Amino acid sequence: MIKILLVDDEKDIRKLLEETLKRKDYEILQAGTGDDALVISIKKKPDLILMDIMMPGALSGIEATRNLKADVRTKQSKVIILTSSSTAYEEAMNAGADAYFSKPYSPLELLRKIDELVGEIYLERDEEVRLSSSHLRGLQSARTENAPN
Repeated sequence: MIKILLVDDEKDIRKLLEETLKRKDYEILQAGTGDDALVISIKKKPDLILMDIMMPGALSGIEATRNLKADVRTKQSKVIILTSSSTAYEEAMNAGADAYFSKPYSPLELLRKIDELVGEIYLERDEEVRLSSSHLRGLQSARTENAPN
């Protein structure tokens, strides 16, 4: 199951996003600050994070994204920035965001982007499984070759 973390200081926005995503079988996590997003991300390892920029606390959404992408435990999470700022695109992308939506945005466009990133997540998981299986076959082959006769 895909885990999605909703990060926004406005509870109503998180609720609206949750309702928008309800049509799919996602596990929804929520955080009200960038600081909470880091803690939850380390513990729960969300596949996708929808992140606001302007929030209370020590970390803005940009700073939280930068920290998430720099940490080996969380760097695989895809991040979509959702913000009322129309001028932070470059900064968000430089921080490691995978997509950027300026409010007001089209819910359908957001859902399309989420579907696209979820598809990438599944492809990455399949590749990890293939690599792991290939590695195991190599180990088994080496063990067979080195086994005493």
